[in-house]
Amino acid sequence: MENKVKRKLWFGLPDDIIRLIMNRLYYVDQIRFRAVCKSWREANVDGVKYTDKLPWMMAFNSSCCLLYDPNNKRKYTVFNDWSSRREKFIGVKTLDGKNGWMLFCREESISTTNSLFFYSPFIDSIIELPKLWFDICTCSATFSTTPLSPDCVVFVLRADTKMRYICICKPGDERWTKLRIPGSSSKSKLCFDDAEYVDGLLYCISSFCPTEMCTFNVARREWKTYAYPPNTGGWRCSDYLTEFDGNLFLSHYLADAGRWRVLRFDPSRMDWFKVENLDDKLLLLNRRVSICCPVDKGSEFSNTILAGRFSDRYIYIKESEYESRRPSHPKPKLSQIYDWNVGKLICFWIQPPLPSC
Repeated sequence: MENKVKRKLWFGLPDDIIRLIMNRLYYVDQIRFRAVCKSWREANVDGVKYTDKLPWMMAFNSSCCLLYDPNNKRKYTVFNDWSSRREKFIGVKTLDGKNGWMLFCREESISTTNSLFFYSPFIDSIIELPKLWFDICTCSATFSTTPLSPDCVVFVLRADTKMRYICICKPGDERWTKLRIPGSSSKSKLCFDDAEYVDGLLYCISSFCPTEMCTFNVARREWKTYAYPPNTGGWRCSDYLTEFDGNLFLSHYLADAGRWRVLRFDPSRMDWFKVENLDDKLLLLNRRVSICCPVDKGSEFSNTILAGRFSDRYIYIKESEYESRRPSHPKPKLSQIYDWNVGKLICFWIQPPLPSC
């Protein structure tokens, strides 16, 4: 009888205690924790975060999909050659990713089915989006939040020889809404290289027009143009937009100075401000998926920028100490952090979904 009472007390833990426990666990341990009993699975876990300091890696091709957890050095197989999922990934390209979900486009020459879809390797789930009438793989695209949320909005930015416009939809919609982007129709100013969504605003930049940044207010369907930060450090390359904790960051490499510059956009003052210190954060930059994540204070990953691409068997990077001074100790290479031979698979960083999503 006494053992039954003790067991019942454990099963009846209040939600605030469950949240305190989960906030101290890695993502995979949170899954095991919630699998213990029904009451723990149904607890209100809004606001809970995991303790994973580094994002996971997703590696895939038309035959398989794998996940790698760098925090626990473990690999997970999502599907393999015999899975029905494999046809979905023939000829796909990654457009963006956040909160456990990736946005993919499929080349029209490969398939006549829907050409844009969400996929989460953590739950092996696909969400189709309405078919578009143009080749999405040449466009920039992003989304606001997890597609399981009613607040999710998908944005596709496209340009042709006459104008540039944005296509908008939500998961479950039957068609896209097409809106023209005001401004010059000059070909040199049409294409957008990167886009990021922050607190109701879509921010867009173009390397062909490095003097302005366009923003789109989703609720008001309104466009505005802001000044781009001046080029004060010589030739710069590879501009990346990254969102973290409601802030928009712009990172680019100053080739002449041999260092990185990071700026934060202040919408209240409509201006850019230099970030003097990353405050124990790690910036992982990629043309399609860029992630900013907090790490332990003083760790080998703090105040570090790793930018590059995944290629062949290993990950080739261009890395630099954020400060212009020489580092006091060697910074880790990406191939050391993600100690995994991925062969010729396509790889991207991906963050696990939050428990409440």
